[in-house]
Amino acid sequence: MKNKVVTIKLVKIIIDITMLVFMVLSLLRWDSDPTFHIVAGSVFATLFIIHFLLNAKTFVSMSKKFGKLKAQMKLQYIVDTILILIWIVVMVAGIIAAVSYINTDSTLHGIGRLHGMLGRIGCGFILIHIIQHIKQICSYFKVSEHVI
Repeated sequence: MKNKVVTIKLVKIIIDITMLVFMVLSLLRWDSDPTFHIVAGSVFATLFIIHFLLNAKTFVSMSKKFGKLKAQMKLQYIVDTILILIWIVVMVAGIIAAVSYINTDSTLHGIGRLHGMLGRIGCGFILIHIIQHIKQICSYFKVSEHVI
């Protein structure tokens, strides 16, 4: 049983790190050709969905117990909910912009701006999310609390 827990923990760590790398890569400009952004963003979106599915049980549990949660856990839940909503809109807008670019070589400027603006806001919320889970992240790498 312990090997299964370690394996799931390791998978989560790998997905989290890879997701973060592809998010950063998707933010880079590549000579005004959005092809790399589309690929990096698609990988990030896929990993984001996998990340959510791996943590869905905890999210559902928090939803059911929201009224009984401590303030810190309520704040984590609210940040997670905002992240989910933002990234759903970012992904839909990104798909629309990518399809438009592929079909017409245009990114539908309004949708593209929405995608970019919410993507940057989403990055801010991911930073907040990471800070909220810093003790858990440190425990994955066996970093002592006194280091932070």
